[in-house]
Parts: sequence; structure tokens; C-alpha cells
Amino acid sequence: MPAWRPSNNVPIREGENIGRENGGPVCRRLDRVPFRNREAMDISSSVGSGMIDDDSAEFVTKVDATPIIWNFLQGLDRNDLIAELIQNDLDEGATRTVISFEQDRLVCEGNGAPVTPDGWERLSVLQGAGEDVPKKHGKIGVKNHGLKTAFTIGDQIHVSSDGATTVQTLYANGPNNDPKPGAWPKPKPDPQAPAAGCRIVVRYRANDITVPVGESITLPKVLDHDIDTLFETACEQIPEQFCGIISPDIIPQYNITLRHWHLGEVQFIFSCKRLRKLPKNIKGLEIFGRRCDVAGDISHSSLSIQ
Repeated sequence: MPAWRPSNNVPIREGENIGRENGGPVCRRLDRVPFRNREAMDISSSVGSGMIDDDSAEFVTKVDATPIIWNFLQGLDRNDLIAELIQNDLDEGATRTVISFEQDRLVCEGNGAPVTPDGWERLSVLQGAGEDVPKKHGKIGVKNHGLKTAFTIGDQIHVSSDGATTVQTLYANGPNNDPKPGAWPKPKPDPQAPAAGCRIVVRYRANDITVPVGESITLPKVLDHDIDTLFETACEQIPEQFCGIISPDIIPQYNITLRHWHLGEVQFIFSCKRLRKLPKNIKGLEIFGRRCDVAGDISHSSLSIQ
């Protein structure tokens, strides 16, 4: 039965009982004016009219962060991982990156600059940079998103540099509790961390993760076939992805080595130099010759791009 409502055409006397005719809840109407005409209760007429001072109101910025992070992680593409790791090394001035696909983990090592204090701060944040933590300046990875692609293959990301290590994890409350993304607030001393450059270690995910909050999300465990495919896809994509990163005055040469525990090893040697002989009709321009030589012991070793 629909709720009873008084007609606007029926006068209601102050103090009169109103309610359903056949019993039910009864309330007392204390005014004589129908509700639709009571301007004092019209919120839309009071906002901006001086009755509510919205300029002096206190605003807050709140985000239910954990479900947002899970959605972000679900949308990452595993095939972007190797390029993101190499790009992080490039941002730190590296000339060499070695990525090893071991049986139980992936290890990335570059010879760039060590992690800076600002970099350690960014690593304590799972998403974003620019307000609470400083963003990168004059570099590609300014959004603090790239490293998170490692969560497409593992539950923890270990970053070691300059005698210290920090961890980002999907089990902030421990491996025996519900998954929850988190990170160490500060790096910890680590005598095994490289003095120069950076080392990133990610152990492959051994079990599915079922997200306990927000949308229904499952991050699947990683199989041997998934790692094989990641290696093979990276070998195919790297020459085209990174041939444009080198220039004679900034990075004249860059070496990338991919090692797989049973598929083999591939080396990509990017080089760049100015052309000495230019066509007579070209004046006032600089023309670079870029090259990617590929060597290794798998089928991709025959590939050479000039």
C-alpha cells in the first residue's frame, strides 16, 4: 500500500492529527502552511542567498584509496613492464640495463644514478606524485605509475640502491591476512644493495589474489608460460621502442640485455652518430644515423634494425 499523503487542497488546522484513514502511524501537523510553500525549508533558495555562507565552510579532500588502487592495478598491461623498467633506468642516466628472467623471480639492474631522497619518497607512495611527494622533473616517468606494472607478475617489489632497500607490496598486513596494497614509509639499510644504480626484484605470483573490497577483482597467479611470453614479446618490441632514445650529445650508446633461464640471452646495442656526408640539397639540418644491433642465442638474434 502506498504511503498516505495529505492533499494540498485540504486545509489542515494547527494541532490536527493526520494519518492513514484505516489506522497506522499518526503524526501532528504544527503549521497551517502546506510544505511546498515553506520557503524557509527550501535549501536551494538559501544557498547563495547569504543564509548559508559556503565561502567559509570547511571542505575536505577524501578518497577511498584502496578500491581505487586495486582498479588501477587491474588495468595495467604486463607487456608494458620491461619498457617501464628500462625507462626508469634511462631517467637516471643509465647506459646499460640487464633484466634477468629467473625461474622464480625477475631481476632488473641498471648503472644509472642511485635513488635520491625524493625518489625514496615517491617509492613510499603507491599512486601519484606532485603534492604530498615530489614528482620527477624533466623526465618521462612523472606520474609514479610505471613501476607498479611489476604487480602484474608479483606481489612484492623490492627496490635496492645506494646501500638501502624499500618494498612495495600487495600484502601490507602480512601474507596470512587479506591483501591490501602498501609500501614501506622509509627505506631500510641493506649492505647487499648496489652502491651505484638500482636493482629491482620481483618474485612471481604463486597464487591468485581475490580483492576483498570494492569491485570483484582477481589477479591471477603467474605461470611459466606467462614469463616466457613476456620475454619473447619484449625481444620483439625493444628495437622499435627504444631506437629513438639515443642522440650523439646525450646518450650516444645504450645496451639492453635480456636473459631467460632457459630461452637464452639477447643483447640490444643502440648507437647513434651524425652523418658525415649529407646530400647537397640539405643545409642547416643535423641528421643522425641510429642503429640497433641484436645479438644472442635465440631466434631473435638475427634481427638487426638500422
